[in-house]
Amino acid sequence: MISKCYWEAKEIERRTGHTPYEQTQKVRVPEGDLPNLRLDASKVICLCDIHRAGTKSRLFQLEREVERDQDRGRKAVQQAAGQVASREIREFIAYLASKNEELLNLVHLVQGMAGTQLAVIDQERNVAISNATRRDSSVMRVISVASKRDSSAMKILAIITMAFLPGTFLGTLLGDPLSHWQIYIGVTVGITAAVFAMGAGWLYLYEIPRKRDEYDSAAHTQV
Repeated sequence: MISKCYWEAKEIERRTGHTPYEQTQKVRVPEGDLPNLRLDASKVICLCDIHRAGTKSRLFQLEREVERDQDRGRKAVQQAAGQVASREIREFIAYLASKNEELLNLVHLVQGMAGTQLAVIDQERNVAISNATRRDSSVMRVISVASKRDSSAMKILAIITMAFLPGTFLGTLLGDPLSHWQIYIGVTVGITAAVFAMGAGWLYLYEIPRKRDEYDSAAHTQV
């Protein structure tokens, strides 16, 4: 029914050049044509209803389009904000990475400086130990020379004691060495020779091997 009224209203508008509503406002209709006027009025009402429904539909479509545009705008704003935030985050991450690289280089530099300082300290310590060892060796050398001198003096005293001890013993034993001087000389010389022979044998059997072992051990220690 509505579509039929719509097309009839369009036909009236095509013939007269005015819409049915304009015709009802501007054209005076004779009283004999009232039935036709009522028919035209009903057609106008139908046409107005059609226009109202079309307007509502168009408004609804416009509202949907506006909502879609708003959704697109919000999404675009969110995407732009996300891109800006992601770019800022990437820039911040790059900044942190560069700072970490700088700190890592600083750590390596400090480690190198610490290693250099430790090497210098170790070198100074080794030099100090070497100097102390050299001084100790010098002192030990002096002590060794003095000990050798003392040992030589003691050996000389021992030899002198060994040379004069038999005669002193016999002189004391006999009491009067001048009355029996031949016996005194013979016995004294024999006992002295025996004492020297015993000392030489002791040196050959014990003292010389001990000195040789000490010399060999000292040579191995130096190597």
